[in-house]
Amino acid sequence: KREPTTLLGRGYSFAKPSKKINIELPDSYRKGHFWCFGTTRVGKTRIMENMVEQDIKKGYNVVVLDPKGDNDLFSKIVQVAFQTKRIEDLILITPVYPQYSAIVDPLAYYFLPEELVGHIVSGVSVGSGDAQFFFNIAYEISLVIVQALILIAKHEGSSPHFNLADVKARIDRAGLEELKLTIDSIGDEEAFQLSKEIDQIIQSPMDYYSKVTSSLRTALTELTSGNIGKIIGKAHENRFIHRLEDGEGVIVVVQLGALLTRKASYTLGKVILSMIQSFVGRIFHAQERTSIPLCIYIDEAQSVLYFGIEELFAKAGGAGIWVHGFCQSKAQIDAVLDP
Repeated sequence: KREPTTLLGRGYSFAKPSKKINIELPDSYRKGHFWCFGTTRVGKTRIMENMVEQDIKKGYNVVVLDPKGDNDLFSKIVQVAFQTKRIEDLILITPVYPQYSAIVDPLAYYFLPEELVGHIVSGVSVGSGDAQFFFNIAYEISLVIVQALILIAKHEGSSPHFNLADVKARIDRAGLEELKLTIDSIGDEEAFQLSKEIDQIIQSPMDYYSKVTSSLRTALTELTSGNIGKIIGKAHENRFIHRLEDGEGVIVVVQLGALLTRKASYTLGKVILSMIQSFVGRIFHAQERTSIPLCIYIDEAQSVLYFGIEELFAKAGGAGIWVHGFCQSKAQIDAVLDP
């Protein structure tokens, strides 16, 4: 049986320059991921569209992160979904038209609390020097809030159920103090240790606390206000991850609306990728892999790189997750990784 391949286009053989041939990529190679570089207007999005069409027809799961909101790309995906009788798999996530968008709670599925913290801080900028310090503080604050909310739910005998808006409401000093009072009322050893950690954060000087939490507050504000807040910050369900967890097919189109919402749209893209990265981690923990490949396509990929995404590239292929990045040059990636 012939190995599945993906047709990239038509070209010429080096051995016989006069002979036109199909340029094909064996699908088994794609588990090592795929990058396409090319200057603007040379057709990167059309190559992506061509590959996505083939993947949908093969029955693969597909996630497309489209910063621009390319209508031709979306129309083609909808058309192919109808042709292949996969329209039930189609999920649109867009802050531009929230009334038509699926809602996504990135905190709905997890195995470890640290997974949720990763989603929360994925939008916090990380560079060198002080930026790394601020990221670490943002991670610490997010972790104690998540642990506290989980502990409170467990004490009340209910399943932990909170979203980004619930986390944002507790990152200021008053929110943490209220959280500490609730934790103190539980009275067990776990609550005692968590209360001490919260108290250490609260005791920091006011101006210092305000400064170190600014990047976290900004990232959460981007995700909990406006149209993005309607679809992700205040959500209480996640059909995308739910279908993946249940082994159902997905064709997800994420139109970020970057020309309208700018930085906030890329924060949304980072959270979506962070969710997928956690899904990969849960697959490995269960000693499994996806039965159907999940093909992720990221246009303008340099804009949605976040601290820790290298683990997605390093390990996702083994779980059946294939990442495809598209950008103009390697210099764009270097500028993000080492500003």
